[in-house]
Amino acid sequence: MRLWLLVLCAAPVWANTALENVGPLLCEGSSHGTGSDFLMGARALHASSVPHRAHLPVAATSEWALYPDMSETWLEKYAPIPQAWRWVLTQRYQLRVSAPANVPADVDLDILKPTASAAGARPCNVIMARITIRPTGVAVAAHGRRHSWLTRVAEFTLGWAAPAMRAPTAVPVDITFEHLYLGVVPATALSMARTMLVVLMLLAIALVPRPRG
Repeated sequence: MRLWLLVLCAAPVWANTALENVGPLLCEGSSHGTGSDFLMGARALHASSVPHRAHLPVAATSEWALYPDMSETWLEKYAPIPQAWRWVLTQRYQLRVSAPANVPADVDLDILKPTASAAGARPCNVIMARITIRPTGVAVAAHGRRHSWLTRVAEFTLGWAAPAMRAPTAVPVDITFEHLYLGVVPATALSMARTMLVVLMLLAIALVPRPRG
């Protein structure tokens, strides 16, 4: 049973992962206050638990416009708690960027936080972020006697047929901008919990001993 649970929970492991919890960020007039030039050059990403695959340039910064889900207002209507706490419980998100384990690079996240201080400030309807892929690998020169004379002859005579090896100029990454339920639980974790609950119920039904007729 434990083996089956391990198989069901298994997922591809991406070693280089950066994450940051965001919010609630307050803006005046529900805007971010950043210039329109940033929005025009930024890629858009809406809140979802489904990762977004992107190829980001190495040693460069890409700008992203993150759009929260502003439709979740049930807590604001029914919970008898201060408004600031309602925003904490409904307008918190997690930005997570994962790069492959075989790529020698780190991911840096930078969330642009507004400086709204007015009494009428409300959660921002767009959040600005910068994602930087920083290379960390160091090229090591190969030893001159690493191969036999036969291998060197083959490389000299047939090396032209081999494809050219170039350093990657872009890195495939998975970007997830998802809601934190009650300000703590990621939407992905909640979805996995529901799936595991169904699996455990089915296993319990299948393993319950039946009376022999």
